[in-house]
Amino acid sequence: MLAPGARWVRARAGAGGTGGPWGARLVAVVLGKVEFYGIVAAAEPAATFTIQAMPIDLDHTIVPARNRDASAKLLAETLGVACGPASSGPFYEVYVNQGTTLDFIQADEDFPVYHFCFRVGPGEFAAILARLREKNIPFRSQVRGETDNKVDPTYGNVYWNEPEGHMWEMLQVSYARKK
Repeated sequence: MLAPGARWVRARAGAGGTGGPWGARLVAVVLGKVEFYGIVAAAEPAATFTIQAMPIDLDHTIVPARNRDASAKLLAETLGVACGPASSGPFYEVYVNQGTTLDFIQADEDFPVYHFCFRVGPGEFAAILARLREKNIPFRSQVRGETDNKVDPTYGNVYWNEPEGHMWEMLQVSYARKK
C-alpha cells in the first residue's frame, strides 16, 4: 500500500499469460481507488517492478478580468504573494504557491463569476484578513448574503468579491477535507 506522501510503490507481477506481439503483459496495481499500470516482460512471470505514483496538482487556471494587471496585483497584495507578467502568453500571473498560478487575462466581453478558495495557516489567515481591512475590501462570513465584515463562526472562513466580482474565499480547515 502506498503511504500518504509516498511517491513510489513496489509491486510483484503474478503469473499470467503473455499479451501482445512482444511477449509482454500489462500488469495493474490497485492502490485504493487508483490503478497504476506497468509492462512486464513475459519471460519474468514473477518480476518485481517499481511504479511512480504521480500526484495530480493544479498548475494554473485562467481568470478573466476587465483590468488584468490591476486585478492580479490587488489579489497578490491581498494574499501576500508575488505576481508579474507571464513569461509567455497574454497573462499576468499570481503565484499562489510553488506549483499553482492564477493567470489573469484581459477580457472585454462578459464572463462568469469564478470561485477560488485558499486554505491557509493561522498566521496567513490573520495577515490576509488584516490586508482586507486595510484595503477596505468588504468581506462576509457566508457564501451569499450581506457584507458583514465577519469571520464565519462555524467554519472560520471569509468571502470577498474584489477584484472583478469573482468570489474569493479563505479558510484554515477544509470542510471538504478534514486534513
